[in-house]
Amino acid sequence: MVSFNLRDPQYRLALQHRIEMQRQSSLATWIEPELLEAARVIYYTYYQVHKNVPWVPLGVVINARNRRGTLVFHFKPALLPRERFIPLEEIV
Repeated sequence: MVSFNLRDPQYRLALQHRIEMQRQSSLATWIEPELLEAARVIYYTYYQVHKNVPWVPLGVVINARNRRGTLVFHFKPALLPRERFIPLEEIV
């Protein structure tokens, strides 16, 4: 299981703002556990490398077949047929 340190007040405030924006605009969907774990690993890696960066991603776009993904920093990404968007509120 991947865990995150949210003690930094600036990071925490930005994260709460992004989660609230996402919550207001998306419908709840079921996410496969394997995709969720892969998204957590992608986000955890980003968080470990970029702890002091003020930008918080909205989520991760991940390919359902090969589990490769990228972070999304803009609202409503365009998805390819095999891709899924996993919002940050599901990852953290």
